[in-house]
Amino acid sequence: MIQNPDITAKNIVDKIEADVKTYTEYTRYYLDVKQGWCQSEIFVNDIPVYQDYSNGGHTGVSINHVILKSGLQKVNYKLYPVGEYEGENYPTFINETEMEVTAEWQDFYKHEKQGESGVHIAPMSKPANSMVEPVSLLSGKKYYEGSFTFNAVVPYELKGWSESQDLRKLDPKELEKRVLAEFEKNKSIYQSKNLDAIAKIEFDNMRNQYVSEYATRKDIQRGWDETVNVVKSPEFEMQPIKDYKMVFYAEGRLVGLVSTSNDKNLKDKSVLVCHYKDKDGDLSGFVFSCFLHIPKGKTELEVVR
Repeated sequence: MIQNPDITAKNIVDKIEADVKTYTEYTRYYLDVKQGWCQSEIFVNDIPVYQDYSNGGHTGVSINHVILKSGLQKVNYKLYPVGEYEGENYPTFINETEMEVTAEWQDFYKHEKQGESGVHIAPMSKPANSMVEPVSLLSGKKYYEGSFTFNAVVPYELKGWSESQDLRKLDPKELEKRVLAEFEKNKSIYQSKNLDAIAKIEFDNMRNQYVSEYATRKDIQRGWDETVNVVKSPEFEMQPIKDYKMVFYAEGRLVGLVSTSNDKNLKDKSVLVCHYKDKDGDLSGFVFSCFLHIPKGKTELEVVR
């Protein structure tokens, strides 16, 4: 069965815009991340929202797109040593390793901070002498995982993957065959440059994102145009699906194939990757997000993110 049979390249923006409602409040949730001397992966509700395989930095990560409805949300972060960096090797965490994660929220349009969950910090020493700098208690270790929860209040409610089947209960070898077949099918759809077919597999992901982000028609059109411009590039070429592993997300309700490459631009990202020429005429790469699920009452895999 074809997913979203009524969606076309001509109506996808209209259909999504019709689902974006008007509310009295527009709350944006995001993570404030401060990271140093470690690599990280961050998940919200068991879905990846941020990866940094460099030496760290300070950034904000929007997370409305993985909040389906009001209630308790879980943040989980995994830390790894820096490894090779500027000619030196750091196989374990060092004294300067640090990680701070805070869930914060603000008015989406006024950009006024409304609250936060409190700062969650990877273990550090607590010197009695204030003149002594704290050091990481992870020094010498190779892995750390931390988590916390916070309560979110959003005006929308998305079905998304909330009622999807637990794919972990299926035979893993058979499931991987089905997932690979679905990825190969979607790769062929992108390569065909058939915009109607592409709209059908992009719709659910775009709808969830733009409804949760209170998007304007201009936002939605810009997002769709980005995909169209990539696939219409004369140098557009989908890359072979290889060097991957199957990974479950959302407590088994989502599944995907992610790259096992050591290339930091590809590692742990979807294996639906293309090369194309950007607007400056430079050869560039683009990763198509592809999380699959089996909706309640159905038997076939579909793209949901």
